[in-house]
Amino acid sequence: METSSLARSFGEAVRRLRKERGFSQEGFADHCGIHRTYMGSIERGEKVVSIDMAAKLAAGLDLTLAGLFREVEHQ
Repeated sequence: METSSLARSFGEAVRRLRKERGFSQEGFADHCGIHRTYMGSIERGEKVVSIDMAAKLAAGLDLTLAGLFREVEHQ
Protein backbone atom coordinates (compact mmCIF):
# COMPACT_ATOMS: atom_id res chain seq x y z
CA MET A 1 0.00 0.00 0.00
CA GLU A 2 1.36 3.44 -0.93
CA THR A 3 1.71 5.98 1.84
CA SER A 4 -0.05 9.30 1.27
CA SER A 5 2.31 12.23 0.96
CA LEU A 6 0.24 14.22 3.49
CA ALA A 7 0.48 11.42 6.08
CA ARG A 8 4.21 11.21 5.42
CA SER A 9 4.63 14.99 5.81
CA PHE A 10 2.58 14.94 9.01
CA GLY A 11 4.73 12.16 10.45
CA GLU A 12 7.96 13.90 9.47
CA ALA A 13 6.79 17.12 11.13
CA VAL A 14 5.83 15.28 14.32
CA ARG A 15 9.22 13.51 14.38
CA ARG A 16 11.17 16.74 13.83
CA LEU A 17 9.21 18.64 16.49
CA ARG A 18 9.48 15.75 18.95
CA LYS A 19 13.26 15.63 18.54
CA GLU A 20 13.54 19.42 18.83
CA ARG A 21 11.81 19.14 22.20
CA GLY A 22 14.19 16.42 23.37
CA PHE A 23 11.73 13.53 23.50
CA SER A 24 12.60 9.99 22.54
CA GLN A 25 9.89 8.35 20.46
CA GLU A 26 8.92 6.12 23.37
CA GLY A 27 9.00 9.00 25.85
CA PHE A 28 6.83 11.18 23.64
CA ALA A 29 4.36 8.36 23.06
CA ASP A 30 4.09 7.92 26.82
CA HIS A 31 3.74 11.70 27.31
CA CYS A 32 0.81 11.71 24.84
CA GLY A 33 -0.78 8.48 26.08
CA ILE A 34 -0.18 6.68 22.78
CA HIS A 35 1.33 3.23 22.28
CA ARG A 36 4.93 3.49 21.08
CA THR A 37 4.39 1.28 18.03
CA TYR A 38 1.46 3.46 16.95
CA MET A 39 3.69 6.53 17.34
CA GLY A 40 6.25 4.91 15.07
CA SER A 41 3.59 4.24 12.46
CA ILE A 42 2.48 7.89 12.62
CA GLU A 43 6.03 9.17 12.22
CA ARG A 44 6.65 6.87 9.24
CA GLY A 45 3.43 8.13 7.62
CA GLU A 46 1.83 4.69 7.73
CA LYS A 47 -1.20 5.91 9.69
CA VAL A 48 -3.58 8.71 8.80
CA VAL A 49 -4.47 10.17 12.17
CA SER A 50 -7.86 11.47 13.27
CA ILE A 51 -8.38 15.10 14.22
CA ASP A 52 -8.58 13.99 17.86
CA MET A 53 -5.20 12.25 17.61
CA ALA A 54 -3.67 15.25 15.83
CA ALA A 55 -4.92 17.47 18.68
CA LYS A 56 -3.40 15.09 21.24
CA LEU A 57 -0.05 15.20 19.43
CA ALA A 58 -0.21 19.00 19.12
CA ALA A 59 -0.87 19.32 22.85
CA GLY A 60 2.05 16.99 23.58
CA LEU A 61 4.25 19.26 21.47
CA ASP A 62 2.88 22.34 23.26
CA LEU A 63 1.31 23.59 20.03
CA THR A 64 -2.19 24.41 18.91
CA LEU A 65 -3.69 22.15 16.29
CA ALA A 66 -3.35 25.02 13.80
CA GLY A 67 0.30 25.41 14.78
CA LEU A 68 0.97 21.74 14.14
CA PHE A 69 -0.72 21.90 10.74
CA ARG A 70 1.35 25.00 9.87
CA GLU A 71 4.45 22.95 10.60
CA VAL A 72 3.15 20.18 8.34
CA GLU A 73 2.50 22.65 5.52
CA HIS A 74 6.07 23.98 5.76
CA GLN A 75 7.62 20.52 5.94
